Amino acid sequence: MNSRRQQLVNLAAVDIFRDMAAEPLAELEALVVTHALGPGDAVAAASADGDAHLSIVVDGRVGIYYPGNPCGKVLVAEIAPGASFGEFSVISGEIGQSIAEALAPTTIAQIPGHAFERFLRANPDAAFLLLRKLIREVRSLDRQLSKRASGDTHLTALYQDLVRFTL
Repeated sequence: MNSRRQQLVNLAAVDIFRDMAAEPLAELEALVVTHALGPGDAVAAASADGDAHLSIVVDGRVGIYYPGNPCGKVLVAEIAPGASFGEFSVISGEIGQSIAEALAPTTIAQIPGHAFERFLRANPDAAFLLLRKLIREVRSLDRQLSKRASGDTHLTALYQDLVRFTL
């Protein structure tokens, strides 16, 4: 994985930053480090000291895998250019179980979690936009799970937990 500091990433094109003012965006862009990945290369979820990263796909594609399946890792999502991931880990301070890997030659932009958290505290509008994105994702999962839960007691229980969480 090749890393370099780069200020050429257009964060205004990323969903969670789309409606943000230019000055805070420039501040955040100064913190971006990019990584060139080949197919199959892992995307680092955190630095060596355990600080989670906010990751943004600049070009290429990233697969998100769930490793807990007895048959091996299972592809659960593909992340396209302009999309971000890792927000839950940055906010919670806990690295999730998912594994992210490049599916093609890919450039990833990453913002260190501690720096992104400082940025959110200083820019409540950005924090609100991120919160809105995360709520949209949870609502999308809610719709998907409600379709699959019918007749499956385990999924029904998970769905009920999700409904309580999203009230």
